[in-house]
Amino acid sequence: MNLTQPKTKATSTDMVCCWSKQTALNGKLPWFARTRVGSMPKLKSGTIIPTLDETVAIDAGIASDSDARELEAEWFSQAKPASEAFAPETYTALVAMKRPRGRPKADETKVFTAIRLDADLLEAFKATGKGWQTRVNAALRQYIAEHPIIR
Repeated sequence: MNLTQPKTKATSTDMVCCWSKQTALNGKLPWFARTRVGSMPKLKSGTIIPTLDETVAIDAGIASDSDARELEAEWFSQAKPASEAFAPETYTALVAMKRPRGRPKADETKVFTAIRLDADLLEAFKATGKGWQTRVNAALRQYIAEHPIIR
């Protein structure tokens, strides 16, 4: 296997042609074809697929590692959802531990607004680097503290 050869970007069509024209590997399709036999999933742009030699090496590595065995249809037919496999209190605790995706919500969220500033003023704040909007916020807060607005 030549690991130094450049990898190429591929499309679903390229992958179908690649594995459909090759001889079966030990009677099995390559890993990317086994995920959905009969239809290829839509690939993200820039997806890089392994060559046939790399696929053989990947499959050999999986076969040699008893801890990373390939799961067969029989295993999946006997699998249970976590809600059935665990005691109710354990499952509830596991679900409670799951963190939501994305950035955590702040205690005090900011309000989006658009204001017009002089170009040199904006450039000066941006020149300070990442976090410049936070520094603009701090400067405005300092101004309000030093110059109370009478309502």
